[in-house]
Amino acid sequence: MPPQSHGVTSSGDFYVSNVSLYSCFGSSLKPQPQKLPPPAKINPNPTNRLPHNIFGRSFARYAPVVAPNTTPTSTTICPNPRIPNHIHSELATRRPKAGCAIIHNELRPNVRAKDRIHAWSSPYANSKQSEHSLTLPPEVIEWGKKLAIAGLADSTKEAYGAGLLRFNQFCDMLDILEDQHMPANEHLIVGFLGYHMGKVSGSCAKGWLLALRAWHELKGAPWPTDSRLIRFARAGARVSGALHKRPIRNPISINHMLALFLVLKFSIPIHCSIWAVACNAFWGCRRLGELTVKSIAAFNPTYHASHSTHILFSLHPDNSPKAVSLHIPWTKTTKQVRAMVTAIAQTAALKLFCPFNAMQMHVRANSRIPDDFSLFAYVDNHGQPHHMVKSVFLTFCDKIWSDKGFPLVQGHSFRIGGAVELLLAGVPPEVIAAVGGWTSLAFLIYWRRFEDVLPIHILKAYNSSQISRLKTSIDDFQKIHKIPDSVITACINGINIDLE
Repeated sequence: MPPQSHGVTSSGDFYVSNVSLYSCFGSSLKPQPQKLPPPAKINPNPTNRLPHNIFGRSFARYAPVVAPNTTPTSTTICPNPRIPNHIHSELATRRPKAGCAIIHNELRPNVRAKDRIHAWSSPYANSKQSEHSLTLPPEVIEWGKKLAIAGLADSTKEAYGAGLLRFNQFCDMLDILEDQHMPANEHLIVGFLGYHMGKVSGSCAKGWLLALRAWHELKGAPWPTDSRLIRFARAGARVSGALHKRPIRNPISINHMLALFLVLKFSIPIHCSIWAVACNAFWGCRRLGELTVKSIAAFNPTYHASHSTHILFSLHPDNSPKAVSLHIPWTKTTKQVRAMVTAIAQTAALKLFCPFNAMQMHVRANSRIPDDFSLFAYVDNHGQPHHMVKSVFLTFCDKIWSDKGFPLVQGHSFRIGGAVELLLAGVPPEVIAAVGGWTSLAFLIYWRRFEDVLPIHILKAYNSSQISRLKTSIDDFQKIHKIPDSVITACINGINIDLE
């Protein structure tokens, strides 16, 4: 078992952090010559008219004709051999899934969804790049593009990739010319949303619009920012897609936590890890994705806390547990600025669910985890380390809770459940908003979205006076920050508002 570093700070805070077991070494990649294929050309006098019958109407538009003797490629997008090879190697090709196929085109290679925002181009974008290349080395332009998208999380790029796929599939279906894909005029954009009217949720349509806008802006193409037509279309998509809106997530309650605690065996490392994640997500009001990883291969120290993360165990003057705190490198709102996760220690009747004790058990049970693994990783019966994957965690918990007849929960259920419990305990909303990383408006928006389902669940665990006190606390918080109901409702409905 590796040694551990621990002690007490000058302020009386106890800390512990694991000593590194492994180191990661990267490898440099030498530049390799790359050849850019000629851009796709549009035949001004096409003979391949493609008839279609869509929406009960007959269309006959001209399809783009790719110049002959061009070799399709799915990774090469830069015309300069001096560009490092790793820029190209990151754009991995793959076979498209069912429903995700698209007419092959050099402008839209078959790459991973998260790579489309960078790899997919247009005649307009190619023309702009050629224009810039007259005064700048191509690699400078490429490095600038990569930096521009570096701030986007992989999940955001994947969502954008889905929007770009649907838009270009729509254009191909109607034989919209390539040079009309970008810059897209407002009528094409609204027609794209209209075709999917009632088939997808309003949030999905909004995401597709965000993807198209990001694609245009990253490629230097104009976007109809002030189009009122698009604004009305967004509202229409929200109304028509109401049936596809996901149901509100049910909150985690103390009853859920108790049922989980009674089943766990704390002599098993994975059970200690699961309990530590549950307690810190609940009392820290955190998103589950901030404490777990999406998949085994998805762990990235840029976005996930590693096992070497410094954990601060704060103590009261009498040496009783006060709180457990740790930094996570990235959140949905703070991005790369990092954020502090703080979970207050619990006493008396809630001592069973104390995050302070839960974290200490996890640290002891999984002390052999290498530093280059995620924070809540665990060892199996053979001593092999494993990341705590979000789906594994939820599947484990769901099995226990479904057996008890509890409704289905999701990752955000811990976040709202913990906020409810802290509010009922009398913790000021300002403190809870700070703990969960909410702004004043965001906290009220989050609360309003759950106000219809909360009574169903909290009435079973709390009396009417507690619930009345909770509602009064939220109302007072809203008045203090002078946030009217109309603003909260507008934000929930996705309506653009002016807060000035």
